[in-house]
Amino acid sequence: MADAAEIVQRWRKRVPPEVPKEDVLKVVEAYFPGSYELTSGSSHFLIVKHEALRIAHERGFSASFPGGRLSLSHTRGRYVKKYLIQNLLEAIDVREAFDRVQGTTGEAGRGQ
Repeated sequence: MADAAEIVQRWRKRVPPEVPKEDVLKVVEAYFPGSYELTSGSSHFLIVKHEALRIAHERGFSASFPGGRLSLSHTRGRYVKKYLIQNLLEAIDVREAFDRVQGTTGEAGRGQ
């Protein structure tokens, strides 16, 4: 079974029309640990909330994360559509940029 990094790498090459929701959950768990909520009772089964997404939305970098949230829904109870995977890839990029800036800010603050 592929790990989250391999799944993301495969998606970056070509996003399939639908992706198993188990793969989506594996990726979210790896890239947004503690920043997501599983829901029940609706097709929106997974909500990702992160400070990086909030900042990206507030500063106009992306319209995909209103209120700093990415809501992922499934179809037929098993699959996530391509456009939502593209939004998740964008969220991963935003998160990685946020982490780099946070690390850079810390280094610069020490006079290096």
